[in-house]
Amino acid sequence: MTGRTAGLLSCVALAITLRLGMAVVATDWLSDDRDDYIVFARCLAGSGVYGSSPDQPSAFRAPGYPLLLLPWCRHSTALVFGVAALNLLASAVIVVATWRLVELGGFSGTAWVAALIVAIDPLLLQSSLLPMSETVFTALLVGLLFAWAERPSEGSAWRWRGLAALLVTAAAMTRPLAWAIWLLLGLACLLTGRRRDWCWITLAAIFLCLPWVVRNQVVLGRPILTTTHGGYTLWLGQNPVYFREVVAGPNATWPAASFQDWSLENTYRTRGKSELQRNDYYRDQALRWMIQHPRNAARSIGHHLVSLWGLAPNYGPRLGQFLCSVFYGIVFALAVLGLFQAKAWAQPFVILPVTIVATTAVHAVYWSNLRMRTPLMPVLAILAAWGLGWLWRRFGPE
Repeated sequence: MTGRTAGLLSCVALAITLRLGMAVVATDWLSDDRDDYIVFARCLAGSGVYGSSPDQPSAFRAPGYPLLLLPWCRHSTALVFGVAALNLLASAVIVVATWRLVELGGFSGTAWVAALIVAIDPLLLQSSLLPMSETVFTALLVGLLFAWAERPSEGSAWRWRGLAALLVTAAAMTRPLAWAIWLLLGLACLLTGRRRDWCWITLAAIFLCLPWVVRNQVVLGRPILTTTHGGYTLWLGQNPVYFREVVAGPNATWPAASFQDWSLENTYRTRGKSELQRNDYYRDQALRWMIQHPRNAARSIGHHLVSLWGLAPNYGPRLGQFLCSVFYGIVFALAVLGLFQAKAWAQPFVILPVTIVATTAVHAVYWSNLRMRTPLMPVLAILAAWGLGWLWRRFGPE
């Protein structure tokens, strides 16, 4: 076994061991269905209807993650095992693909650094305990980054484009954020090349998404490519109550009582509306508030950016917050150095800063917190390894 293989396997083993240990200690988290993915999966398994109940077909949640939960939905114990297994597999993929992307960038000596970062990253560790889409989406996203970076020769280009289209589709059907990243990559391709690759992959991905679009047209009456969740998420992050309580107020997080009152008012105002009408209502309310209160909206955007890029959560033990601040402070500093590498802004690695910019732009306006940064951690780890490699080449011993 070579040193490289041993190092990679060690990072994978560390990632799995940490997640297994946390799963044993906090098993209840594996069934903590905060976003109703388990509800959707069980409804689909039991009735064939994708929604929160058999009489309420929905597109509120992207279907990718609930579809992966389908084989485990018959029994609660099996479901907990399934959630853990999916997150463990996705975590291993994240470590391996992150390592390989550093090598593709020409910094093989620091690939272990990036793999170690994603193995122990607090955000990725936390997401691996929950039945939520972050870990699976991050694995699909880093897989897409790797596929884009390792384009084969022209002889197998069409097979590669097909694989890339599958990854785009799977990522977009897990979290619609993938579309924002992919569209911004298309704009970058106008300046850096590979427009033909991007166009063919996009056409294939849209074709692969057609069953979801047609289903939504038939069931909901509109050909929705993403979800009906966007309006609510926009209103959640751009509303006068949140601004008063958190952005301009004394609270670090939205107080539960205030949030409950706000939610009850929304329920009252959308009585009798369909899911599509509720989504449109929330979107229009948010846009109206932003237009009527541009300064407050700008302050909310600034607050979202701070929430997304904070060094530590504003809750939990002081020691944990301090350790998170040290960890992320080092990673961010090295990642900034990695962004100064010319290759980060040329093909194929321009997809790395594109992913950062697209994710930041989306969550600057929509609801944002530290958890929304989870899919960016492999990108930051790759750039940090590049930054450390540059430092070593410039200042290290000969």
